[in-house]
Amino acid sequence: MNAPPEVIALCSAAGLIAGQVLSLVAVRLPRRMHWDLENEVALAQAELGREGQAPAGPRPALFARGPECEHCGAALRGVGVVPVLGYLIRNARCVACGVSLPLMGPLVELTLAVVFGALVAQNGLGIGLLAAAVLAALLVTLAAIDARERLLPDALTLPGLWIGLTLNAFSVTVDPTSAILGAAGGWLFMAGSQWLFSRITGREGVAAGDHKLVAMMGAWLGWQVLPAILLLAMGTAALTLVLGRLGAGTTAQAGETAQAEMPFGPHLAAGGLLIMLGGTSWFSALVL
Repeated sequence: MNAPPEVIALCSAAGLIAGQVLSLVAVRLPRRMHWDLENEVALAQAELGREGQAPAGPRPALFARGPECEHCGAALRGVGVVPVLGYLIRNARCVACGVSLPLMGPLVELTLAVVFGALVAQNGLGIGLLAAAVLAALLVTLAAIDARERLLPDALTLPGLWIGLTLNAFSVTVDPTSAILGAAGGWLFMAGSQWLFSRITGREGVAAGDHKLVAMMGAWLGWQVLPAILLLAMGTAALTLVLGRLGAGTTAQAGETAQAEMPFGPHLAAGGLLIMLGGTSWFSALVL
């Protein structure tokens, strides 16, 4: 262990707080993107001299408000804003309207608390820990958004890609060559796989957001670990698909529906987090 227990506990608490903030981003960023799209369409219609419908209400803010009920908009105050604990004390329900609060919030909070604590226990304090925490926060947020919305926003993947390349110009997590090859090779592999899959099956397969997510992880972690990340992602996705098919029934139609509805981003993010926490031992175990 490279850090004392009190430092690990402090970093885990920081993970809880970061998780609460990022769970808000996971809910509000897609809403803001939808508002921006509607606004762009309305402006384009106006330029063409046509009557367009402006989006309702002001542009959604990411951080202007604290945690709130998605159903009625009531702010969660007092103990309700305490990560995880507030969710449990409120019995997972909004006090104002009684609707069940989504489980995503405490899941994101707990995940980042565990990951932050494990990272500091593994790496100790330093710039490497800060970089790993930023990447972990990006991966968990992207996984939460993709699970909810079937969407991996460019607003997170592209800045994450460039931040990783910039940091590794100074070899913060890997050497520059590994980072560049990881970003370029990850994107090319995913895009090529999608093209081949669509040519053979006539279906789309993974979406473009998955390409950018793999490229982002390659920029941070290097090309060497991408095979292990992809193996882990495909393994967990296959297991999820099998369990979903068993739960929905054994018909081919049920299996196709489960496959079509399953986002791949959370599995890629989980693979990246496991590699970060296990280091080269995960890669070696998978290869052997």
